[in-house]
Formats: sequence, structure tokens, C-alpha cells
Amino acid sequence: MAADKPTAVHFSLIFFVMLSIILGVVAWISRSDYNDKAAEAATQADTVRTLTDANRRQLAALNRIKELLGFSEFEEWGVDDEQNEQTTIGAMQKLIQENGTDVSQGDPSWSSQIRRLRTQLETQRQATLSLQAELNRKDAQLQALNRQKQETIDKFRAQVAKAEEDLRKTHQVTDESLQRKTQQIDQLTTEKENLQTELAQLRTELKEATDSYVDRLALLTVQNNRLMLQRDDLIDESFERADGEIRFVDYGRKLAWISLGSADDLPVRTSFSVYTRDNQGVARRNKGDIKGKIEVTRIVDSHLAEARIIDQDVARPIAKGDPIYTPLFTVGVREKFSFVGGVDLDGDGRSDRELLRTIVTSHSAEIDNEVDDEGNLIGDGLSVETTFLVIGEIPDERASGDVRQDRFNQLIREHDAELRQQARELGIRWIALKDFLDYIGFKPRRRLYRPGEGRPFNLKAGRPPVPSGTVSGAYSGRRRPAASNSPTSGIYGGR
Repeated sequence: MAADKPTAVHFSLIFFVMLSIILGVVAWISRSDYNDKAAEAATQADTVRTLTDANRRQLAALNRIKELLGFSEFEEWGVDDEQNEQTTIGAMQKLIQENGTDVSQGDPSWSSQIRRLRTQLETQRQATLSLQAELNRKDAQLQALNRQKQETIDKFRAQVAKAEEDLRKTHQVTDESLQRKTQQIDQLTTEKENLQTELAQLRTELKEATDSYVDRLALLTVQNNRLMLQRDDLIDESFERADGEIRFVDYGRKLAWISLGSADDLPVRTSFSVYTRDNQGVARRNKGDIKGKIEVTRIVDSHLAEARIIDQDVARPIAKGDPIYTPLFTVGVREKFSFVGGVDLDGDGRSDRELLRTIVTSHSAEIDNEVDDEGNLIGDGLSVETTFLVIGEIPDERASGDVRQDRFNQLIREHDAELRQQARELGIRWIALKDFLDYIGFKPRRRLYRPGEGRPFNLKAGRPPVPSGTVSGAYSGRRRPAASNSPTSGIYGGR
């Protein structure tokens, strides 16, 4: 029985067994937990590797985006501080604000700005194409203008050649009056040869540069004009022809009959200047051959008209066979005239422009250009149909004290220079207003003196009129000369 009682050995063995079981259980439990933890750690390691690879790829993608956007120099993206311009996001926002379209409207993203800029670029490209088309059209117009310019230059060269030929022919037919001017002619000939040399040089330079030719041509034009003016002063040549002649004269009634009539479409009230039969040519600067003035009062037949004598040289009375001339009338032609400068027909200091217009139009003639008293040019410039350029009083450059009038005077001078240049280019002769009035047989009205009037007025003897006085009775009953029954124009101061 004593042997059945547990002893310390038994208890030690039991304790050892229990401890072994417990340690086994603990070891088993620890191993199982380790395996679970190891499996979980392996899973987490795989997850970390996956996340690391994804993060690496995302980082590479972001760096590539930086390169494509041009912001590789910024290390920080700036997610937490988008206003920092030293970060990628801050720099992008600044670039959009500075260079993008209106970011306050619509999507302010980088792609939307790219699309907007692409749209603007396409719009600008279309505008550029349109401008290029317009530029091509302008270039074509410029080429057309250059061709016109060349045609004008060629035309002017032909005119210069014609002027040279005319000058050569003129030298061949010079008379005794020109022979007395041999020295002057030699000088002109020398200048002409110099001009010809310069012109030859100009033609050579024309092949190299058109601008240089134009400048040189302007110089030659001035010199050639000076020679033409000197030539005109020497020979006083006119290519105008007489319009008709005096058929009969009635000195008692101061009437004359001329060789023009209804078949010539001669208007009543047409006035003519009457020349001597041995005249040197009508419409010359030297008007010594003009012996009188007449005005048509009645058309008698197809080639016969009655005219009243409105003025004549007592020492050289109008006679049968005397030629008559007026620039305002040519059979079958409507004459055209251009006027520039002041128009004072009776010397009273006042403009008679309306009267001048009436005179021209009443003769079935026409004014194609006119510079009025305020410097306005009425007309499109001279043409080959212009008969004469008539020069009135051209104001000088001195200031008058009236700013407005000085401006008018300046415009008149500018138009005068322009019209004279056109006359040179077209070969149109210009004459003084006084010469024009003499050619058309104009006689101004008798001026009346009015006491207290500020206008200057002198009698023929040069003394001013006496404003008051007593008239002798010996002159109170003087008979007035009998007047013609024919109609008389009031334009020319008929009495």
C-alpha cells in the first residue's frame, strides 16, 4: 500500500510530463502563430513591393510629365502650396495665367488652354492666309502701277524727243531776228548739247535704277522748260489760226460783217480780236498786231454775221480782209480752258470770277479746271483737250496778316505749280489772263467812282477824281450817238 502512494518522484514525473505537455502546446501554438505572422509578413512584403513598383512607375510618369511640360528644373510638385512659383504646379498656374486665354471663363486646365491656343493659332493661320492673299493682290497692283509708271516715263521720253526735234527744226528755219541773237542761240545750243549728253547718260542709268532716272529726269525737265521759255521769248511762236476775216465795214454805224455764220454754229455775242493782215501770227505774246475788238450781234447767213465794233485803234481802223480770232470759238470744236489765280477784269480790286465764267460759257466753251478764290481746285486736272491754261494774279508768299487768307494763297500757289507741271507734261500752252482777254476781244465795263468808297481809283491822267463840283451847261445838251438796233451783250460793258 505504501508503494501505491505517490511519491516525490511521481510528482516530479507528473510535473515533468505536464510541463512537457504545456511546453509542447506552447511550442505548437507559437509555431502556428509564427507561421501565420510569417505568412502575413510575406503578404505585406509583397504588397510593399507592389506599392513600391507602382510608386516608382508613378514617379517616373510624373517626371516624364515634367519633361513634356518643360518643368524638369522644379523638384517639388507643390501639391500643398500651389501658389509657390518654384514648384511644378505653381509654375504651371503662373504660365497659364500669363500666356493662356481668359482663365476666368471655362476650364483653366493645361489641356483646355492648349486647345484654346490651338483654336487661336488656327484662327491666326486663316487670318495670315487672308493677309497673304491681300498682299499678293497688292503686289499685283504694285506691278500694274510700275507698268503704268514705265509707260508714263516712255511717253515723257517721247515728248522730250519731240521737243528736241522741234527745237532742231526751229534752228533750221531761223530768220534775221534770230540771227541777231546768234550768241544767245549758241549758248542755248551748248546747253541743249549738255542736256542731250545728260539725257544719254540718264538712259544708260535707267537700266540700273529707275529711282535715279526719275530724279535725273526731273532735273532735265527744269532745264528743258527753261530753254523752252527762252525759246518762246525769242521767237514768240503761236500755232493758233485765225477763225475768219472781216468782209465789210460800216464806220458810221461802227458795224462790221465777218465770214462766219449759221453753218459754223456761231453763237450771237461771240467776241473776236481783230488783227492786221500782215500779222506775225495770232495769239502771240506780242499783241501789237491786234487793232480792234468786235462782238457778234446778228447771224445773217450761213457764212456771214454782223458784229459791232467795241474797240479799235484809231490809227489802224478795222478794214476788209483783217483776220479775226478768239480762243473761245472754233468751228466744230467745244474749246476747254483751265484758270488759276485772281480774276479782276476791270481793275477795281474785286473778283470777277462769275463774269469770267459767263463769258466762257456764253461762247459755247467750257471751263474744265478752275482754282477758286479760296484755293479749291474744281476739276480733274488738265487733259489733251485743254486749249489754254490761263494764269491770273498769283499771290506772293508774303504774309498778309490774315491767317485764313494766307492759307488760301498757299493753296492757290500749290495748285498753280501743279497745273503748270501738268501743262508742261501735256504740251499745253499757258497764257496770262490779260493776254487771254485781249485774244477774246474783251473790253471791261467803265468803272464808276463813288465818293467815300475805299477802293483805289485813278483817272487816265493819273489824278484822283474830284468828288464834287459844277458841270458846265455847255455840255448839258450833248447828243448821244445813235445806237445799233441789233442786240448787244451786257457782258462786255456795251453802252
